Amino acid sequence: MTEARNVDTNVQVTLAIQRTYLALERTQLAWVRTNFAVLSAGFALDKGIEALFEAKLLTDSNWLVGGHFAGVLLAFVASLTLLWATSQYLIQVRAIGGTSARITTSPALVLSGFVSLLGIVVALGMLLWT
Repeated sequence: MTEARNVDTNVQVTLAIQRTYLALERTQLAWVRTNFAVLSAGFALDKGIEALFEAKLLTDSNWLVGGHFAGVLLAFVASLTLLWATSQYLIQVRAIGGTSARITTSPALVLSGFVSLLGIVVALGMLLWT
């Protein structure tokens, strides 16, 4: 009887760890989705105001400078926030006993790295090529 109870307890613990890991994955992917949207909004804001300025719908150059600044700021904030979220994800996965193989093959981690790198490249591109 006690052996069956130990097996049930081990299964419950294993399932609880897996549920926690999957919840961490979902949370990280939500961070990726949100930050990708913020990055896209920053890029769209910058290019949209630039297009309105070139079409002579906006004549004040302060709009151009402000829109560019806001777009670059949104892109950098999105990238930095995603890097922070990724570090928190790694801390939590290690805390529940995640193995290095599980961490390196995580789709959420791979996507986070890609979107963070994309955000930094977009922000630098917007900053350098005005």
